[in-house]
Amino acid sequence: MTLKSKILFCFLLFLLVFNTHSLFAQSEKTNNIIKQLSDFYLLNKTDSIISFSDKVLENLQTKASTDSLLYVKLYQYKYTALHKKKKSIKNLASLNKGISYCPNTYTGDSLKAALYNTKAYLESELGNAMQSYKSITKSLKLLDKLPNPNPGSVMGAYLLLSNKNAYYGNFEKAKQYMRLAENIYKRNKAYLDKNTWELNGNNHRMGVILKYRKIYMFWILSKNSNDSLTLINTMKDLEKMHNKSDFHKEERIYYSSALNHIGDWFVSYKHDSLTTKKDIQLGLNYLLKTHNLVKNKNYPGTLWAIKYNIAKAYSKGNLLEKADSIMTDLFNGISETDGRLPFFYAQKALIKAKKNQKDSAIIYFNKSIQKIHSKNDSLTTYYTNFKPSKSYNHTRLLLRINEELNNYYPTDTIVQQKISKLYYLALQQFENSYLNINFNKQQNRQLRKIIKGILNSKKTGFLDDYQHQKTILNKFEILKNQLAWKKFYESRYTNTLPELDSVNQRNTVLASLLSKAKIRKNIPQRDSIQRLIQKHDSYKKKQFPQLELLSNFEFSIENLQKKLTSKDVILKYILLENEIAIYQISKSSFKVHLIPWTNIEAQKLSDFIYKTRNRKNTLNLGSQLGKLLIPKLDKQIDHLIINPDGILFKLPFEVLQINKKFATEDYHISYTSNLGFVNYTANKTATSKEIHIYAPSYANTTPTSNSRNKPSFLKGASNEAKNISKLFPSQLYNDSNLTKSTFIKTAGKGKILHLAMHAEVNEDFPELSRLLFSNNLENEDDHLYLEELYGLSLNAELAILSACNTGAGLDKNGNLESFQRAFTFAGVPTTVVSLWQVPDMATEQIMLFFYQNLKNGQAKSEALRNAKLSYKNKYADSKLSAPYFWAGFVVYGNDSPVFQTSYNYSAIIIIVLIIIAIAYCFTRKKFLVK
Repeated sequence: MTLKSKILFCFLLFLLVFNTHSLFAQSEKTNNIIKQLSDFYLLNKTDSIISFSDKVLENLQTKASTDSLLYVKLYQYKYTALHKKKKSIKNLASLNKGISYCPNTYTGDSLKAALYNTKAYLESELGNAMQSYKSITKSLKLLDKLPNPNPGSVMGAYLLLSNKNAYYGNFEKAKQYMRLAENIYKRNKAYLDKNTWELNGNNHRMGVILKYRKIYMFWILSKNSNDSLTLINTMKDLEKMHNKSDFHKEERIYYSSALNHIGDWFVSYKHDSLTTKKDIQLGLNYLLKTHNLVKNKNYPGTLWAIKYNIAKAYSKGNLLEKADSIMTDLFNGISETDGRLPFFYAQKALIKAKKNQKDSAIIYFNKSIQKIHSKNDSLTTYYTNFKPSKSYNHTRLLLRINEELNNYYPTDTIVQQKISKLYYLALQQFENSYLNINFNKQQNRQLRKIIKGILNSKKTGFLDDYQHQKTILNKFEILKNQLAWKKFYESRYTNTLPELDSVNQRNTVLASLLSKAKIRKNIPQRDSIQRLIQKHDSYKKKQFPQLELLSNFEFSIENLQKKLTSKDVILKYILLENEIAIYQISKSSFKVHLIPWTNIEAQKLSDFIYKTRNRKNTLNLGSQLGKLLIPKLDKQIDHLIINPDGILFKLPFEVLQINKKFATEDYHISYTSNLGFVNYTANKTATSKEIHIYAPSYANTTPTSNSRNKPSFLKGASNEAKNISKLFPSQLYNDSNLTKSTFIKTAGKGKILHLAMHAEVNEDFPELSRLLFSNNLENEDDHLYLEELYGLSLNAELAILSACNTGAGLDKNGNLESFQRAFTFAGVPTTVVSLWQVPDMATEQIMLFFYQNLKNGQAKSEALRNAKLSYKNKYADSKLSAPYFWAGFVVYGNDSPVFQTSYNYSAIIIIVLIIIAIAYCFTRKKFLVK
């Protein structure tokens, strides 16, 4: 168990046992049972707790209301014992049982809140981030209703929410929840500390844990000098606690760890060139202090990690002999297979580089790379035989080596040539290792660093031709798609995909068995397992035909180009540090443009999006951004396929200015969240030709909403649904009893799915976005969460989400986790979504124009473009012609027509030409005869 896991485990047990004992006493029978369990717990007799709990539960047999609290406490103690023995998802069963027995009383709700609290911490440990978030919010809702909620539970909830927001990069919210936890502790300090000592069975006080967690949070997330004072003051508070006589030996782990974290923060939070002597001195003070405590005073801590941080500090402070000496000490007694060696060699190389010992530095850098190489052979000069390891940290290390080589030897052509190769090695390493760890936002950043390095290497002349660039982009698309899938799979909220879990687990088991068979050279067993894998793959394709699309799909630029027409061009954008890469891909050409993208350009884009959404003049900004973001295009191009990135997902490219006109006036534009989805077609087709229209009436509301973001009656949506139903064979679901279950049961039969309804988009946690089927926001089961769509099997060719903002859901590291992606996975190749709260009446008119154009056989993006222009021209002389009213809807995915026109005009023209030719030949023959 790691140091971090031990700390989290101790805190989890504190919450559980604290809440068990803090509730008022029950009957004498109950008290005797609980006392027995408590005695077992204090003596650490986990097996006795489990067997005693099972025996009592068996004897109780019935779920009598008088025994309900005893049931709860039995399951609490059983969980605690099971968790002490082994952390497992199976332990959740005890918590869920306990929750089910909680009565609707003050005591019952308090216990239920405590159980949800504990459940959230376990789910967090197991990597189920969104399930953990769900459990902790349920705990807080219960606590909020209580007149005197348990302060331990409230504080634990705030600390976990701080941790969750920190994990997702929401630093401000993480700090906010940390402050709330601090306030709870200040108001209840005496009570919390007293109960910790008396009831917890260990000596981990909440105040000590709180200070440690705060320092840990800043160490992980903060890169701001303004936070240094907060860190110093928090450490001073922990120091005061440490200096008091009641600071227990068991709490030392928090103190020594906090010293190491804060010391490393002062050494590392700035770039090397910006780190000051004061930063180094402060960092060293903390690091040397914890080094002394761990080495000489028997405090818990990892001594080699502290030494490594001290060496970093000495190196940054140019105390190079001391740094070199510590690194030499770290090498003593270490084996050649030790996993720390690549990092130690790299640090040693950096020290040698700072000493101007170039040859020695390059030797140590090469030793580091050699240790990452997973084969036993020696690496060639330019690493052509490199085989990546399974460690994701090695990806980061390779990037750091590149950065240092470039920093110290920018004019050395041999080193620069190696750098260009090392970026490709980093991509290989990333590709081979990123699936072995839980999703982390750093993965996205590291991937972008690699792409930036490769593109910048092109400027040096050491990168191969465009064929090499195509290979890099192929890998980027596959990796980005799999990262998005990995993030979704690990962050599910509703947990409604058990079949998918089973498939994923069977994948892992079969792969493991095959690997073992290969190692043992057991050919019959290997053949048998491979047959099982083939059967499993067939099952996957049948049950989840879109699974390969997100989890393991193949992609190549060459195949994509073959599917394009001469009038298509793809513009793919990748946001990099201070630059943006624009890939321009047509049927016969492939270009890469690397242009500046500083805070100035980013601010212009933000202003443009804001002004567009708020009906303000944007022509000047639109012209500037049009020149910047849309490269020169060939004259025959009339269809732009946009693959945005980051904030560009919020930009309607249609309103950018090209030659003093809106882009949509010259081009029809479609979008894709991944190049692999361009012209994607699903494996299934709808059995019905009907449009299924879903327009909830939202009971007990009045038609007052002008936009589709609040759960109230939508007059325009109601008219829109009725008018669309007149154009095509349709099934209209618009009564007050329309539910999520109705949608799930019927949606699989429609050719087109039209959802004229409200949506709630959560930009902090995109997985929590949902389509609203009622105005009861509190009842989660009423609404369709974004991730629930992944579990559906739909057969429609097109889904239209005329709810507001359904194209949003931007994750802060550039992934788009929105409804359109979920519909794609569910089997719908094309979605129409909105980028902001489109006015209800404008939506109604644009949708009607759009459907009329579809009926006439137009391609989807062409039909939407013409619908927008029809609306714009209709109100040309009024304020209603502003882009705010018509530019919000965009189309993602396959662009082919949904309906074929009654007459095939191309065929008719060909037939007419043939008839004319035959008539001409016949006439000419007669003339010649004469």
